[in-house]
Amino acid sequence: MAARLHCVIRGHVQGVGFRAYLQAHALSLGIGGRVKNLPDGSVELVAIGPSASLGKFLEHCRTGPMAADVGSLDEEWSVAEQDEHPFFQIEP
Repeated sequence: MAARLHCVIRGHVQGVGFRAYLQAHALSLGIGGRVKNLPDGSVELVAIGPSASLGKFLEHCRTGPMAADVGSLDEEWSVAEQDEHPFFQIEP
């Protein structure tokens, strides 16, 4: 059974390649989901996969690319719905 990680990441996280950075790490870890910019300047993430892989992915979320400055990260864990976000994609 897959786990679901929902995060809202705040700080200097837009305009620094954060979404592409997360997509690259998600693909390397075999994680599905989506990431998008929110109007308040934060980034919202939904990631689906094995708990161990999501734990590794969460560390990338906490650091971000070199140009980013993560101020805070709110995380919520749950069980994924069947076939929820099989691929990782960037949303506008």
